[in-house]
Amino acid sequence: MSTTFENAQVGDKAWSIQLGDCTITAINSPDSGVYSIQAVSERTGRSSSYTIAGRFSKIDSHHSLFWSNPNIIAPEEPKRLPKLKRDDLCIVGDGSGFAFWRYFSHYDECGRAKFFDAGLTSLTWPGGTGNTSRWHEYRLATPEEIEARRNRT
Repeated sequence: MSTTFENAQVGDKAWSIQLGDCTITAINSPDSGVYSIQAVSERTGRSSSYTIAGRFSKIDSHHSLFWSNPNIIAPEEPKRLPKLKRDDLCIVGDGSGFAFWRYFSHYDECGRAKFFDAGLTSLTWPGGTGNTSRWHEYRLATPEEIEARRNRT
């Protein structure tokens, strides 16, 4: 089906951003002006005019009138890694699942998170970032996990 309305006829059903489900009620000659298609909302009775290309305004870059509701599906929100502060307690892993407790050290020059090795923190490794490792998976430990860890030791 065409994305423009050269072959539209009065009575055709369409869908517009402005009106929702609508019916084409008039088609003027393209020579009579820019806005050749008249449509009326099936829900409100309100009308709008469109170009033969299905645009609400001649300066619009994109269509506003379609042959059917395009049903745009919003993408899922991307999973973002947490912004960490020095000595935040995290759970890290190597790709086989989260397994180790580590304190955050710093982000390297490429923006990758680095963690102190084997229980070290900035207090137990003063001024240094040399004894750190990068992990492929990490997340900030929840307060409940931290409390459970304290109760085990």
